[in-house]
Amino acid sequence: MQVQTLYNTTTQSFQAAPQVYRINTRENFLTILMKNTQECEHIRGGLVDFLERRRGKFPRLFFLSNEELIDIFGKGPQLVESMIEGASQGFVSNLFEGVDVVQFHEITQEITHMLSKEGEEVHLVKEVMTRNTQGPDSWLKMLEASMVITMKDAVFLTFEQMGLQEVEQWISSWPGQATFLSSQLWFTMKVHAIFAGSAERADRERTLKYTGAPAEEEEDEEESEDEDEADNLDSNRFPVTGVEV
Repeated sequence: MQVQTLYNTTTQSFQAAPQVYRINTRENFLTILMKNTQECEHIRGGLVDFLERRRGKFPRLFFLSNEELIDIFGKGPQLVESMIEGASQGFVSNLFEGVDVVQFHEITQEITHMLSKEGEEVHLVKEVMTRNTQGPDSWLKMLEASMVITMKDAVFLTFEQMGLQEVEQWISSWPGQATFLSSQLWFTMKVHAIFAGSAERADRERTLKYTGAPAEEEEDEEESEDEDEADNLDSNRFPVTGVEV
């Protein structure tokens, strides 16, 4: 308040009599300016410490500059109201890659959906309360937790529906990230099954070598298993890209 008062008084005096040499002849004017400069540095240091404490509580805030954080925390409860009214949500994209905006319930002000730049809309499994919280960093942290739960649920349901829907319908029915991860899970499971089968055959070969048992029947069984496995892999193509395993 003291710094603001001096600033207002000084600017008003310059406007009333714009003669710098007269202003400089005021008693202790330079001393007062230097003292207020120190006060400003003290305030700035305290502000930086405040922002660092907030970042410590929610590390994703390190993705934002001090100016962006000052704007976010400076608005206080009005931040959510401005976002509901259509204000820019640029900081959301910086905090959560792939998320363009979030949607709020106009009455309860709870976060209900997240939307991507491509227009994908995902309903949060657990809606996030923004009222009666300790600040934006508090509900942003809850939003992060809700996103994790939501995506786990989406990936589980997407993987469960793989093969039960047509490929085009499956891709369009579920979030892109969930379909991609489900495809990778499917591919990994198939590759792991192949490696596991090879290891099992290697174990049998070592057993036969040391026991001296006849291997003709075993070889016939292995050839039959290989043929069955090949037929199975040929009939199961990669569900998204159509690439054979």
